[in-house]
Amino acid sequence: MKLWEVKAQALRLMFADTDLEFNENEFTSGVIYENPNTREKLVRMNDSIQRSIDLFYQYNGERTQWVEKSLVSTTANGVTTYYNRLDVSQTPSNMGFPTRIDVIEDIDNLIVGVENIQFTYNQIDKTIHFINSDYRSLGANIKFRVFYRMLRVNIPFDANELTYDITASLGIPEEVQRQLPLYVKSELYQEDEPQMAQQAKAEFIQFLVLNQRKTFANVQTKVKRKFKRNYNV
Repeated sequence: MKLWEVKAQALRLMFADTDLEFNENEFTSGVIYENPNTREKLVRMNDSIQRSIDLFYQYNGERTQWVEKSLVSTTANGVTTYYNRLDVSQTPSNMGFPTRIDVIEDIDNLIVGVENIQFTYNQIDKTIHFINSDYRSLGANIKFRVFYRMLRVNIPFDANELTYDITASLGIPEEVQRQLPLYVKSELYQEDEPQMAQQAKAEFIQFLVLNQRKTFANVQTKVKRKFKRNYNV
């Protein structure tokens, strides 16, 4: 959804008896800002939308993405040496700290699938070191899936409401975006209609609570499978 669409939905909640349609043309032409009643709400709306997104993060956490990585290696005189660590220095800047690592089973199917591997993360050189397991003997055969919690980004203060796309920029699900106007209404109605404001906020919070995302377990798990070879995993 575009930013103007969230604002339009919020205005529809607050001004059901107006002649305005709250369509894109009214935002583009500026008509929506010429009306003193809607202008009063619009000048405060960006802050409310940002706070509603902050609440979404508070209840649901940041969205999670992952990248696939192989063991760090060096080659000298035709011999490749593998190290028990991953280089994540090339990870996209919008990803925060790694939160979980799973094994993607090696191409020869020699080891069990391991989830939630214990690791340490060196923030300075952006490397991941495995604590209790040594995967060097698997070399190029093994790959890892590194999960990241995304940074808590929000709508910038200078965002163009006509072009700023919340889905593309923040990755917040559209079903959540459709609920943001409830929180906007709760803030902008606090003085004039405190009861309606409280009801709108309660409805928004209830939605967030009922739609919380499940988090990863903190226990390392293994998928049982017969070893072809013994490795220290």
